[in-house]
Amino acid sequence: MDRETSGLRFTEACDGVLDHAFRLGHQYDSGDYYCVLARSDNGLIPGKAKPNGEKCWYPYGGEEKNADNFSYVVVRFGIGGAQPLYDGARVHLESQHGGTVRVNEDDEVDGHGGHGSWATYIVQRNEHDGTVRLQNENKPHRFLAIKKSGLTTGSGGRNCVFRPNFHKNGTVTFMSVNFPGRHIGINDDQTARNPKNTGTGINARFNVLSAE
Repeated sequence: MDRETSGLRFTEACDGVLDHAFRLGHQYDSGDYYCVLARSDNGLIPGKAKPNGEKCWYPYGGEEKNADNFSYVVVRFGIGGAQPLYDGARVHLESQHGGTVRVNEDDEVDGHGGHGSWATYIVQRNEHDGTVRLQNENKPHRFLAIKKSGLTTGSGGRNCVFRPNFHKNGTVTFMSVNFPGRHIGINDDQTARNPKNTGTGINARFNVLSAE
C-alpha cells in the first residue's frame, strides 16, 4: 500500500519509479540504483534497489545487508496542483500570472487560454531520457517550441523537445533541449516571454493541470 508524507510517496510497486524516484547512482557493472526504505529485522532503514528489483541493500553495523520487503521513495505529484507528465496525458499549463498557455489562431503562443482544446496539450514523453513534447490538442500538427526567434510553435522536431524540472512548490519549468538554459515563459501581461530572458523564476513556472 502506498503511503504519503512530506511531499513524498512510499510505494511497494515499481510503476513510475524510473520517472519519479530518487536515483542514488549508477554502477558500471550493474546499472542504476534507487532510494528505498528497507523493512528489516533491524528497523526501517534507507537503502538502495534496482528498478523492478526483488530485493534491496542497506547498511547496518558496518556491513551491507539485504531485504526483500522494501518501498521505493517516490516524489508525490499533486503538490501545488502538479500532475505527472506521463506519455499520453492531456494537460494544461497554468501560468503563475493566471490563465493557461494556448496556441492561438496565428499558431503563436500566449497565456490567454482557458481549459479548452486551444490550451490543452497531449504529452509525448521519451521514457529513455524523460524529455517531453507538448502537442496542441486543437492543432495536432503544432507543438510548443523554442526557436531562435523565441517561444512559438513547431512541427514536432528538436525545437519542440523540453526537459521538465519539478520544483518543491509543485510547479514545473520546461527547459529547451535544443537551447539549454532557455525556458517556456509567460509575462504578467500574458504575452510569450523571450526565452533568452527566461530562467526558472516565476515567469517560467507552471502548474501542470490534468485535462482528463
